[in-house]
This record gives sequence, structure tokens and C-alpha cells, in this order.
Amino acid sequence: PWSSEVLGQLTFRGNPTRSYYGLGPVPENPEILWRYPASGGMCGQSAVGGEAKTWCGTGWTGQPAVFEGDDGRTWVNFGAYDKNIHFLDAADGSEIIGGYDMGDIIKGSVTRDPDGYPLTYSGSRADFHILATDRDDGQPASLWSMTSSQFSPTKWNNDWDSSPLVIDDYLFEGGENGQWFVVKLNRGYDDAGKVTVDPQIVFNTPAWDDQLLNDLSGSGSRVNDVGVENSLAISGNTVYFSNSGGLVQGWDISG
Repeated sequence: PWSSEVLGQLTFRGNPTRSYYGLGPVPENPEILWRYPASGGMCGQSAVGGEAKTWCGTGWTGQPAVFEGDDGRTWVNFGAYDKNIHFLDAADGSEIIGGYDMGDIIKGSVTRDPDGYPLTYSGSRADFHILATDRDDGQPASLWSMTSSQFSPTKWNNDWDSSPLVIDDYLFEGGENGQWFVVKLNRGYDDAGKVTVDPQIVFNTPAWDDQLLNDLSGSGSRVNDVGVENSLAISGNTVYFSNSGGLVQGWDISG
């Protein structure tokens, strides 16, 4: 398990090395306990090449975060093509709190805070958000967001498919704008006991180099396809990822 503070599957493939698949035993004859939604699909419209397209279901990975909450319930937390982040009770599929509309479809898997803060981290085809789940109105609240267009230089598009990692109050994330990021979260609580963050982007850089662009120069419309769609993995003091142009890289994060 990734965390001693929160029991569960908290991110895509479970931990910073993307190698944790949960606790057994696996049932030999699984049964469907509930469905969400009870009828219909989770659908939304999102543009492809300037043309609106209807998407239904969950994304490329579609893996929910499943964790034990402070309220004694097991939470199922996921994003979908209805553009919402959902928070369900694993016992019966009911909504523990309302969904959060991200403004566009969510392709990747959310990450739940591994240190016990009531926070969920996720991007979409619009922006990246940090969501608080401890508000009195029973609705998730966005405490901070970033958009791909606020950085330069960028290439490809504005999706956030990568599942972030949170280690020692730092968030690590890749974007389909071709950059990757390290964000100091500065998590805490206010006088009312509600979770707070004061994020500072301490590092960001393009995930491509001139050699890669030269190698891709004959690939037609894909020449600038250098976005980071995969989820960063961290082992020791090295973060590993690749981009859509095929460049696999490892960065020293010890400093």
C-alpha cells in the first residue's frame, strides 16, 4: 500500500511506482452489487478537431480511487465523460457528496491525498483542479486550478490525462501541453477545521528537446505530439515518464 494514513487504492495503479493493485482475496465469482448511474450513461460533448463529439463512460484508464473515509464508509471516487468527478458509497452506489463539474470530460484517473487530507486531485480536457471534500454544504469545492495555456512554451493540446502523485507535500503532474510540473501544496487547515492549500508551482519544463522535434519532423500532423499522457512514476529520487513522441525520461528530484 502507498499510505499508512489512508487505506485504499489512491491513484492509478496504486502507488508512486504504479505497482500496487489492492488487497486480496479476489472473489472467484464476483456479483454486481449496484450500478451508477442506475440507468443511462455518463455522457458529455467534447470537441475533436473542432467538431463536437459525444463521449460516454469513463476514460482511457477509468480506474476509481477506492479508500476508507473518516466517516467509516468506503468511498469510490472517479471522473467520467459526463464531465463530473463523482464520490460514491461503495456499499450501495449512493452519492456521499455531490459531483464536481470539471467543465470538460475526464479521461484519466483521480488521485486521493495519501496523507489523510480531504483532497482529490484531477484534471480534465479543461483545467487541473484540487478539490476539497469536507465542506458543510455537501459539495466538493475547487481550492486551486491551473490551465495548460498559462505556461510557455507548450505543444499539442490542453488535456490533463496523467494521474498526479503527492509526496512530502509536493504534487507531480504531466500535461498534454508538453510540460511537466512540480507543485508545493502547502496543505493545512483553517480555524474552522476545513482543509486549505496554498499551491506554488516550483518547477515546470518542456518534456521535449530539439532532437525529439527533429526526429518527429517527418511525421506530418503529429510533429508536435509531445504531450505527457501517461502517469508519472517515482522510485527513490527519480521521476520517470514518457511523452507521445516516444521520449522516455528520468529526472532527478532530490534537490
